[in-house]
Amino acid sequence: MDTKVAWIVAGVFGVLVAGVIVKMTAFPSPSGPTYRTLAKGMLTLRNPEYPITHVLPSAPTGGGDAGDDYHQAIQAYKAREDAIEDICIKREALSAEEIKTLTDIQAHIAAGARREKMTYTFRLTPREIPIPYEAPEVDDFQDVANVCERLFQYHLRQGAAGYPKAERVMFDLFTVGRHMINERSRLDTVMRGLGLQQHVCERLVGLYSGARWNQPTKLRNVQEYADGLEPMAMVYSGHQKEVIWSGSHQTGKAKAIGDVFNLVNKHADPAVRAEATLVLGILKLNARTRGDKNYAARLIRKQLKSANPVEQAAARAADALDHEGLEKLWRGESE
Repeated sequence: MDTKVAWIVAGVFGVLVAGVIVKMTAFPSPSGPTYRTLAKGMLTLRNPEYPITHVLPSAPTGGGDAGDDYHQAIQAYKAREDAIEDICIKREALSAEEIKTLTDIQAHIAAGARREKMTYTFRLTPREIPIPYEAPEVDDFQDVANVCERLFQYHLRQGAAGYPKAERVMFDLFTVGRHMINERSRLDTVMRGLGLQQHVCERLVGLYSGARWNQPTKLRNVQEYADGLEPMAMVYSGHQKEVIWSGSHQTGKAKAIGDVFNLVNKHADPAVRAEATLVLGILKLNARTRGDKNYAARLIRKQLKSANPVEQAAARAADALDHEGLEKLWRGESE
């Protein structure tokens, strides 16, 4: 009797073991997340720690869409791109005509900076994300930011009479940066918006210092705001460089694959989710294990149903990626 029971137990155990082996073989598990996304606060939607009024006299409240004004500034820049680039890098004094060229563009930026909200991506840009997955509008915003910088330097050189105008130009660029962050479209856009705000804070610190305008309260507020940008910049930069676009994805030996999955599934910021979704196309082709390849494909199917148009476009790009496209991506070529 004991022998019979032992054989039954052994048989049941054998079936269970066989089932586990079959499951692991037929349905391998994907990689799990690491400290990169499991640590506290790594999946939360980040913002600058201080309100915009910590630097500006008041928050923009105007109606309409600032994206339209910024688009006009960008189009005006592109219409005379070579000439304006030369003006922006010119070290000599600017002519009246050159100043007017810059102030005409700045007027559009100032109009946008008075508005509360901005939408730009997929409203004023193509509704797709082609290889190499860059957000070209980010460079467009940087172009008009260079106009603001050149005007700031011009006003600064006028001495005390020019300081309020220099401040106003930086205030407008500061708002552009906040609009780019708040749009929550592409991660590149969010990060460039952060960069613009950091740049403005540096310029205002120099303006408010005792050597120039001597505005101690404004100086302290700007320094506090700049410090409050660092946590967001550090976490999002880590996501972008160490998880999403880790160079090891190219070899299929990435240690952060589970963290990519975690960002897609759980991050509260749609810009982060969209960027991580793009990498799923790489992982479906290049991941080292079948479990990771299968799970990447599964998440792509999930994201194709996203209500967020940028996430959905990222999923379409990931779904369409093939080995030929992957080679173009690594070489930085356009489709």
